[in-house]
Amino acid sequence: MPTPETSTLKKDANGNVLPQAWDATATAFMPLHGLDNALNTRTEDGKDVALGTTTDADALSGASTVKAAVGGVRAWLARHIQLLGAAIGTYGGLMAGSDGTNVQAVRVSSAAPADALTGAAGWIHAVAGKMGFNGATWDRWRNNAEGTLLASQARTEVAVSAGQTNYNARGVKVFINVTAKSDTPSIVVNIGETDFISGHSNYILASAAITDVTTYPVVLTVYPGATPVANLAVSQPLPRNWGIVVNHADADSITYSVSYSYIV
Repeated sequence: MPTPETSTLKKDANGNVLPQAWDATATAFMPLHGLDNALNTRTEDGKDVALGTTTDADALSGASTVKAAVGGVRAWLARHIQLLGAAIGTYGGLMAGSDGTNVQAVRVSSAAPADALTGAAGWIHAVAGKMGFNGATWDRWRNNAEGTLLASQARTEVAVSAGQTNYNARGVKVFINVTAKSDTPSIVVNIGETDFISGHSNYILASAAITDVTTYPVVLTVYPGATPVANLAVSQPLPRNWGIVVNHADADSITYSVSYSYIV
């Protein structure tokens, strides 16, 4: 067996002895593998090979070489690191969580926030805002909001608003504004709560008879804790399903609008 004194030590181009060790047969010295400043892998004395690309056949096949190992790492990084907004690659790396039994991907929806969101297997919903469960689905949480119950129009007979859905308000103010009339009309505005099974309504509050053009809107208030005032305010919470019915005493024309403002 050769010895360090009798064997030829490997040296670089400047005559410096390279770090080395016995080869597999213990018959010669071989430089230790490592990286030079050019990021090439020194596989044998005097020869360098590039680290490879993300598509090198030896890297993708898993060939047992240093080039294959480094190329494999590069291939993995190229497959799994994506730029923001880029299409998901075939091997895209994903965040995941447990549903208690299986690993589920954390998914992001591009849809705008909406009401009646349903749960979906494998989805973790992340919504920037408060949500409320209505017994079946999830709804967005509302602030004080306003809307139209009946647009301004000349009417001569009973008018019924569309059914309203109160998501999380405790009460409501209803505004009646009369802008024109003919002869001697008379209307009464009723705020009603609706039974979601039968669809039948029960009046919570009824206005006094309105017979003339209003300088300021007539305001009806439904709110828990409000001071009760006949035909104007009642101390009750506003249910989820509600609406208004306007009864006409005769067929004389009267032009009015009805709006609302939720009170959270």
